[in-house]
Amino acid sequence: MAVAKTQKDDALLKNLVPLNTLSDEQLGQLLSRIVVEKAVKGEYLFHEGDTDHQNVYLLSGNVGLLSGKREVDSVASGTQTARFALAHQLPRKHSARAKSVTTFVRIDSRMLSDMLARSQKASYEVNDIKEQSSGDWMTLLLQSSIFQQIPPANLQRVMMRMEEISVTTGDVIIRQGEEGDYYYLISSGRCSVARQPEQDRPPVELAQLRAGDSFGEEALISDSPRSSTVTMVTDGVLVRLSKADFVDLVKSPLSRTLKYKKAKARVKDGALWLDVRPPEEYEAGHLPESLNMPFFSLRFQASSLANDREYVVHGAEVGQAATAAYLWREVLRSTCWIRHGM
Repeated sequence: MAVAKTQKDDALLKNLVPLNTLSDEQLGQLLSRIVVEKAVKGEYLFHEGDTDHQNVYLLSGNVGLLSGKREVDSVASGTQTARFALAHQLPRKHSARAKSVTTFVRIDSRMLSDMLARSQKASYEVNDIKEQSSGDWMTLLLQSSIFQQIPPANLQRVMMRMEEISVTTGDVIIRQGEEGDYYYLISSGRCSVARQPEQDRPPVELAQLRAGDSFGEEALISDSPRSSTVTMVTDGVLVRLSKADFVDLVKSPLSRTLKYKKAKARVKDGALWLDVRPPEEYEAGHLPESLNMPFFSLRFQASSLANDREYVVHGAEVGQAATAAYLWREVLRSTCWIRHGM
């Protein structure tokens, strides 16, 4: 049920994340479109599994977050947590049910994405792009299994630090052999991923990426040179995050490193060894009952492994194991552990 918006509501809205980063003009435009809603005790604000393009913010009252019928968390107005959108992941991982009379607002995430991009003075112009795309990078980000696993505060900081750039056909975004500097998410357009196996041989196309796909994270995680070249095959829009921000806000919270003794205990409790070395190295010697999934094939074969098991990942190099663990989380959302000291 809609209710009249007050000056107090406007003051609360100005403090929400990431609304607090908008210019006064943009904030004024947004506030003029927002409708405050009221829910009575027991009423649902949204349901688990919803995929609507809405950020829901609590203004007053208390809300319970439910997994199925079980309450797993609660949010009270006026707290730091209430400055962020409720259960922001898409599809939503929880339902939100009022525990008292509450007021709240819904803000279209696509409109907010556009305003954030403009506030960063990013150029946004797409001409003659035939690829179907939502053009809503915020929603694409929230749908990523990786970003659903980082703390909510980190996710909000990621969204505020993302930089939107327009690109054209033929632009080389990253080049094989160069140092990694950004993580990229494709908002619209299409690009080609190619690798040159040897210096005197022509590049080989490995894949084509479209809106919603991401790239560039491997070099940032392993701290090694780019392993491939990515070139735009259409005009489009990319959103990028600097290496420093990616490491601080995404890599660090997801990194779980175990020494051998603790890793061995995890395996004893039911986890499995996952060896990402090349087959020839695996055949030369490996841990008992370990599975071999070479690093270069992980993206394509990970779906063949059970996603209800924990895996202790190890490789010839720490950086390779760390990258493999990240990719594993990206594909199957399963907990993955990295082991040192092989």
